[in-house]
Amino acid sequence: MNLKNTFEALFGRQETGIATITGERGGGSYAATTQGGAEVVLTGSATVGKKVFYDAKSGRILGEAPAHRVTDIVL
Repeated sequence: MNLKNTFEALFGRQETGIATITGERGGGSYAATTQGGAEVVLTGSATVGKKVFYDAKSGRILGEAPAHRVTDIVL
């Protein structure tokens, strides 16, 4: 039993980011730019030019994001 994996399964949380899709790479993967300017490759379904929410750990697209800038406030 891996204690770290058990802990993450119980208390882990999804790290969600927002990125703009900049191109399609084929096979369900997309080139994107994060709000911070980093280039990432995401998987899922998206449209070039649209903003998406994505899981920062897996790179999986979670859904479409609002067109305006979004800011996270950690509580």
